[in-house]
Amino acid sequence: MYPNISNVSTSIFSHGVCNPLCNPVCNRVANVVYPLPGVLDYREFERARVDLGRCDICDSGKAVYRSREAQVGICEGCYARLVREGNAREGVR
Repeated sequence: MYPNISNVSTSIFSHGVCNPLCNPVCNRVANVVYPLPGVLDYREFERARVDLGRCDICDSGKAVYRSREAQVGICEGCYARLVREGNAREGVR
């Protein structure tokens, strides 16, 4: 009744079917939930000298900044984004 797929190459499924369908869903960067603007203040963060693990925002970079008040560790990219958002709110170019 059902066709025997045991002899079908798995590369057909992994590259031909899965990648076009799953990549947008499985992509970690696409599934990142960024905090609302203004929730985290970049002035509360200080550069850490110890290993903090992964970034709490994007979970892809190494956390190098931490905020004791917010209890968050963030990477260089997320810190730069916070600085840009803060500068935009203050009118700095």
